[in-house]
Amino acid sequence: KLILQKLIENKEKYIVLRGNHESPLTNEYYGFKKEISNKLGEENYNMFIELFSYMPYAVVVNNYFCVHGGIASGLEKVEDIKKLPRPDEIPNDPIAFQLLWNDPREGLGDLDFLPNIRGEGTYYFGERVVEDFLKKNSLNGIIRGHEVADGFREDMNGKVITVFSSRYHKMRAGVLILKKDGKMDKIYL
Repeated sequence: KLILQKLIENKEKYIVLRGNHESPLTNEYYGFKKEISNKLGEENYNMFIELFSYMPYAVVVNNYFCVHGGIASGLEKVEDIKKLPRPDEIPNDPIAFQLLWNDPREGLGDLDFLPNIRGEGTYYFGERVVEDFLKKNSLNGIIRGHEVADGFREDMNGKVITVFSSRYHKMRAGVLILKKDGKMDKIYL
């Protein structure tokens, strides 16, 4: 409720992206449906699912590509994300799916993508893909979530920053503040 209230009050300051847990298949598995249905009623759970289906997969903020998972195979330009189907309760489009599920992996050498242990249709993306994507889109880096870290993790010489904001895994939560001048403040909670 607080996040939605902040978005309504100041949509220029706060951004909420869609992640892999905003799919009904994933959030039901992890108990979100049961919790919301018990506390607020199933009709409110369905409203959350509808809201999630409209959330953006990615945004660019101060020349940083912000996404839950990572770069998708076949995605050349950031503008192409606007062509993805929405609303989309269960992302079946391969690019949409990978934006939610892909992870960075150093040491891939000449490989751009490698199948990910998360399952079919998910990939690790390597340094060369990151460099090419950033160059083609005039970006400074990628800010993402999706993987457990003690607040933050930097990969690929700082070009990929993972922000992990959950305390569920008994680690510190991280909050990244991206300033207009391009500088970042990393806060541990």
